[in-house]
Amino acid sequence: MIDAFLAVGGRVPNAYTAHRWRYADCENVMTRGSAWDNKARIGLCGDWLNGGKVQGAWLSGYQLAHKILVN
Repeated sequence: MIDAFLAVGGRVPNAYTAHRWRYADCENVMTRGSAWDNKARIGLCGDWLNGGKVQGAWLSGYQLAHKILVN
């Protein structure tokens, strides 16, 4: 990841860590995806809104970005 970061113009960080999605199970799984309030121009996204897994986090962010762009 550091090599990819450097390739797009980033600098070598002073410190870094990696986070695994090890404990990303939600008791009450939500399937809303994301939330966007066009009037207030504010949105929410995250794994907790889309199934509780890393794929859900990515899809939630993608969905919110689409809502922002079309509104």
